[in-house]
Amino acid sequence: MLPPKSPTFALDENFPQPILREAIAKYVLGIDLVPLVDVDPKLLGAYQDDELVAELATLGIQGLVTCDDNMIFRSEVLDAIERTRFSVVTGRRVGDDPVRASGLLLIHLPDVAKRYSPKRAQIWRLGTVESQPLDFADHAKRVRGRAR
Repeated sequence: MLPPKSPTFALDENFPQPILREAIAKYVLGIDLVPLVDVDPKLLGAYQDDELVAELATLGIQGLVTCDDNMIFRSEVLDAIERTRFSVVTGRRVGDDPVRASGLLLIHLPDVAKRYSPKRAQIWRLGTVESQPLDFADHAKRVRGRAR
């Protein structure tokens, strides 16, 4: 028996691709990412988000990875996602920062692949909180207090 085929997600043109190509090809298993331009160059900028979801589903693509978190707050997009049982992965608050967007996707993509279901519509909003340094004195006090 052949193992199930990995789902294919299109990587939106607004998502930074060069940083991801090698890392995903080498380390991420269970999901295939294909740049939108490689799916069909005519898809670039020619469709509204809901139309893009429908067209990708028609082409046999199961999901879309994008930095456009706003798209999932439009009812016509939600209707298209639900109707086609499509998946959308968005990066929250990444703006035009390719390193942040790539890092977020690399951290979460294995979980997306593991929890992906072709039987239902799914949306993942990837995000993180901004890192802050520890209060050194407070941390050192706690650590040294446990050592006694």
